[in-house]
Amino acid sequence: MLMALNIEIKQPEGISLASRLGLLMLLALVTWLYSGELKAHQNFYFHPIDAASASNLKEETATNTGSNSGTPPVPLAADEFIMNGELTVNQGCLISVNTTFRISPTGTVNNSGTMELRDMVTVEGAMNGTGLNGNMVLNGTQSTQGVSTTGAGNSFHHLELDNPFGANLLSDCTVGGMLTLTNGVLSTDTNTLILTSTDPLDLPAADPPAPNFVYGNLRKHILSNTQNTYTFPVGLGALATHYFRADLTSNALVGVDYVTVSVSPITELPGDDGSIVATQDGTPIIDVHADAEWSITPNAAISSGTYDLDLYVGNTTSGIVSNTFTILKRPGNSTLYSDWQSHDGTTQIPASNAPGRVAGPGGFARKMGFDGFSKFGIGSGASPLPIELLYFNAVPNDQMVDVIWTTASEINNDFFTVERSKNGIDFEMLVELPGAGTSNQVLEYSSKDDTPYNGLSYYRLKQTDYDGKYEYSKTVAVNLQEPGKQYMYPNPAHDLLHIDLGDSLSNIQVVVESLNGQKVLFYTGASHSQIHTLDIKDISAGIYFLRIYSRDKNEVMRFIKL
Repeated sequence: MLMALNIEIKQPEGISLASRLGLLMLLALVTWLYSGELKAHQNFYFHPIDAASASNLKEETATNTGSNSGTPPVPLAADEFIMNGELTVNQGCLISVNTTFRISPTGTVNNSGTMELRDMVTVEGAMNGTGLNGNMVLNGTQSTQGVSTTGAGNSFHHLELDNPFGANLLSDCTVGGMLTLTNGVLSTDTNTLILTSTDPLDLPAADPPAPNFVYGNLRKHILSNTQNTYTFPVGLGALATHYFRADLTSNALVGVDYVTVSVSPITELPGDDGSIVATQDGTPIIDVHADAEWSITPNAAISSGTYDLDLYVGNTTSGIVSNTFTILKRPGNSTLYSDWQSHDGTTQIPASNAPGRVAGPGGFARKMGFDGFSKFGIGSGASPLPIELLYFNAVPNDQMVDVIWTTASEINNDFFTVERSKNGIDFEMLVELPGAGTSNQVLEYSSKDDTPYNGLSYYRLKQTDYDGKYEYSKTVAVNLQEPGKQYMYPNPAHDLLHIDLGDSLSNIQVVVESLNGQKVLFYTGASHSQIHTLDIKDISAGIYFLRIYSRDKNEVMRFIKL
């Protein structure tokens, strides 16, 4: 039901809408009474020089004489509603504009009620809202609406999109309160929709089947050092199947005031799944789904805290299977599949069949404990891991290596194979041990390598099911020193490179050479130190030879500078 309204002209310029049931403002020299909903079917043009005349509400093409009073609706013929003065919409009131609406640089709109705008919206002046009210509704029914907010006070208080044809941002747009996506896609192009409210409830989730999300850049401010979940209803096109929602849960994040989220398809062609090196809990990732790649950019780096991420996979077309997929991450400027990483050493995924591991409509991938932002995607392994591995490690023990692992549960587990490698790429079988079949108890296993490789070597665990399917654990490294032999670590190295002389206490000289033989670094170490450290941060990234000269022997080793 429409509420009766009074329109009053304020001195010296302006329009005020007040409910007939409320207090009528008596500041105007002339009051133009209008019973019913004010519908600007065509052009209302406000002329502040006519403050004492009812003709300040008039057609753009009309003269400054005459009156717009009459039987509603007032038949106006032009195509724009321009506000040069002040318009106040009080709480409980509704103004509906069926034509282009513009607040000029000298205009101000104070909206504590509801404004329904059904065509192009241009804000060059000030626009204010208060409290739980001040709703601006884009509810055209014929075509896509354009929105341009370039004024100094260009913030919508509450904004709702209810137009099946959607709306396009022609500039950055700020919403200080709630954004409600009822129907239609809000496209930002290269602009950004900015939500300054830190209340998670001010951006409710958008749900299918209607396409009701943001296509482009969506920025949301977040509270510092709190536990909150923020929904980002983003998509990569205008169809319902283009919706790829992301939810971010802040675990006491500090240092970040807001994040900007967008989603797009992965465009590298061909998709080089063969170069993927990521694993999740030992399971190789063999496919990155090209349907969607989420970009999440903060205003500043995280100083403390972490965050969890949910990425929705219901519209992924490349066949995601429950319990086989996970979130991957790569640098924001990367286009390489080899850069995708699971970060499974510092993050966690839910248990099998838990939320965050199940595909289908409404399904999503969840990963907990991220401490940096960039680009994110969905990767899949060949099959789920049929055991729940709690622990796997290889530990030097004198001149042998103890391999230890623990399972929390096993399903159809036939046997384990411990494998080792000198280079971390080519593995050989060390020993095979029977599995427990099916078990819900914590079980501990161990094996011993009596003849391990000297120096740096690698171990992994292969688990084979009764039907022949198998999965690998993560790979662990062991550095077993041969007495009297010299070693360097880490390799690759970024800032510092350490040389371990073993049981030798000789004076040493070190020369670092590039591949073309150019000497780039010299070092002399005293005999009282067994471990020597080289500062390599100032040399360029690349491959180098490290030549060690000592009383006992001379050696050449190769390392990579990152």
